[in-house]
Amino acid sequence: MSDQTKNKKTTALTIPGNQELTEIVKNLPEKIVEGVVQLAEVMKPNPDGFGEMENMYYRPPVIKIKQLMTTQAPSNANPGDIFSGDTGEVFKKPFVVIPIYPYENRAKFVVGNNKPECRSEDCKISIYGDDCSKCLDRPWRGGAKQACNNSINIYAVNEDFSRMFHLQFNGSSAKAGLAIINQARAAGVKLWHRKYSLNVEEASKGTGTYYKFKTSYVEPVDEELHLLGHHYHEQIMEVRNKIKSDIVASIEEKKGKMAELDASSGVDEKSSPKADFADL
Repeated sequence: MSDQTKNKKTTALTIPGNQELTEIVKNLPEKIVEGVVQLAEVMKPNPDGFGEMENMYYRPPVIKIKQLMTTQAPSNANPGDIFSGDTGEVFKKPFVVIPIYPYENRAKFVVGNNKPECRSEDCKISIYGDDCSKCLDRPWRGGAKQACNNSINIYAVNEDFSRMFHLQFNGSSAKAGLAIINQARAAGVKLWHRKYSLNVEEASKGTGTYYKFKTSYVEPVDEELHLLGHHYHEQIMEVRNKIKSDIVASIEEKKGKMAELDASSGVDEKSSPKADFADL
């Protein structure tokens, strides 16, 4: 962003339905305001989300690395490229972002199935209502790798706040995600006070080659943008908490219905099968 564009201010703006955001951006550089308006438009709740609760909330495109065996990727993506299957984009490396909101979740996959058999949005309670700490498949139980794996997730925006992305750090890439969180904590600053570059490095295991994320601190975010970053952090946290509470409420509702069915059919609740919440 040039100094001329960066310093050009605007005050004549209203973001429909969001007075707080309108107040935050009214004296920010025009380029940032344009980005915020663009992002506000795509972050509107999805009215067609009925039936799958999480679709009622904005879901940023997930950023991934194309591995040698990746099949679902844009046709112009090469191994080691950063891409989004949601938008079909391939991103130039290094990819500079401003981290906004981090969280950890976990999922258990069965070989040959791209859909998780089980998952947890907080690594504490599964979508079936089970205690993750007591699960035999919990990550690294007994110091050994298990069927369930943790992921470090970070919602981030680009430099002009026009796009939001879901950075997902799995497996060998987890350290790259943790580095962003730990470095901000060590510096005593908020996550959204710093810019980071997202890059890829090649690694090997046995005779195979794979690619993993590498993150590096770039520079501080302009202080006048801190309040804007905080606004998005609070907004995402509210949505994440709502998603988790909706899942818990749905679990309780379905358990109640199953208990009623078991009681009417004479089936022992302890021996009845679990409801399928994998689509929540």
